[in-house]
Amino acid sequence: MNLAKIKKAKILIVDKNLSDTSKLYSYLKKKGLNIIRSTEKSYAIDLIKNEQPELILVNYKLSKKTDENICRLIKSNALAEAIPVIFLVKSYNNSVISAGFKEGCIDFLVKPINVDEAFSKIKTHLTIRRLQIQLADTNVKKDRFFSIISHDLRSPFMALIGLSDILSQSLSELTKTEIKELAQKLSKTTRNTYSLLENLLEWSHLQKSTFEPGKENFDLYILCKKVIDLFQQNAVEKDIKLNMKIGMKTEVFADENMIYAILRNLVANAIKFTNKSGNVTLSSRKLNNFVEVSVADNGIGISQQNIKKLFRIDMNFTSPGTANERGTGLGLLLCKELVEQNGGKIWVVSKPGKGSTFKFTLPKFK
Repeated sequence: MNLAKIKKAKILIVDKNLSDTSKLYSYLKKKGLNIIRSTEKSYAIDLIKNEQPELILVNYKLSKKTDENICRLIKSNALAEAIPVIFLVKSYNNSVISAGFKEGCIDFLVKPINVDEAFSKIKTHLTIRRLQIQLADTNVKKDRFFSIISHDLRSPFMALIGLSDILSQSLSELTKTEIKELAQKLSKTTRNTYSLLENLLEWSHLQKSTFEPGKENFDLYILCKKVIDLFQQNAVEKDIKLNMKIGMKTEVFADENMIYAILRNLVANAIKFTNKSGNVTLSSRKLNNFVEVSVADNGIGISQQNIKKLFRIDMNFTSPGTANERGTGLGLLLCKELVEQNGGKIWVVSKPGKGSTFKFTLPKFK
């Protein structure tokens, strides 16, 4: 791990004697690390809860019973359980090593501390810690991905098989009205399944470490009009009016295909959660070096409790639409990653029964 990657990493030093670690403190600060210090164990626990450091350095004295359980005390907190702890010791022998590892530390630094050795060990353990977090996150994403494939993609395909079987086996017995209804259901299910498949492919593509968005200047007005045209039939089926309040020549600097995927998902969701005779509106406004894009509806809205779950891969939150449309929740996760890949932010303002407004920012044209 190079220096740039560990800059601003948060490290907590717990030592009653601040002078013992003052040289190390200054050295690490100069390296760009975020160092927090505490002289009391009890206060250190509060710091862990509030600051959530990535690594903890703790003064350890084997001879004092009051210090024997400090690592265990720290790790008894759920937030601190996985945080690596390095013991600062006066001597380094078999008794210290044995006791330290039993307490749960992962390494030692002997006082007076050699700052170069300390920095080397800190870099190593920060690297390991971040790789562990990355691996855990990858596993969560993988599980979510296969869950969607095994369940949410299977269901619409079963519907497609069922509808096509009815048409192929009973065509001569069906009336024109019945054939038309089945064809409409078949078309709707096919479109929804294709949309899900697009999201799965785009989301899996984003997970590649080599992926880079192809950013360029383009007119947001033209892209939004394309999205409105795409969903016009869906809106007509639910008697929903699609409005666009985006001025011509609203230029942004981003990957056009990625922004199209964001708008496609947000407009589809807005239609999904809006009742008949409702409204969905695309709008934008300029904010310094950014353009803020909004997709607003006057639909069923979202509770504050569920808003917290919307953009998280580790929380499987979905709900049926106003016409019992089904979804996976993957669309919003994809939107978040796509927006962030293009240097923007995404959020939602919503109240149950009052509708929702999804907003995201994009850099202005260069």
